Amino acid sequence: MEDSLPRIYRDVTGEEYPGRRLDDTLSLAPEDMDDLRALCGGDTLHFQLTRELLSITRQQRNSARRVGLNQRIEQALRRHCYDSPEDALQRARKMAADRKTFAERDQQAH
Repeated sequence: MEDSLPRIYRDVTGEEYPGRRLDDTLSLAPEDMDDLRALCGGDTLHFQLTRELLSITRQQRNSARRVGLNQRIEQALRRHCYDSPEDALQRARKMAADRKTFAERDQQAH
């Protein structure tokens, strides 16, 4: 999505990267990534999801076929819907408890 190699090279060597940048139409500049982070208000989860969805969109932009696009979007949404493994576990437990409560209510109603 973004061309990180020049930044990494500069951070490690202290010198500017001697190679060419990636095609500007395929990558976001560091300033663009900073803007995206700012727009997400410090919410890392939102930033990662938005970044991945932008990446999927850019990859599909020049493709005549959209095979698998919906599945890739669904996978991205599932992957970024939890803040941490603990959050995923907590949500799963809550969903299980809610299902149990609804099943008990349903049995009582009959």
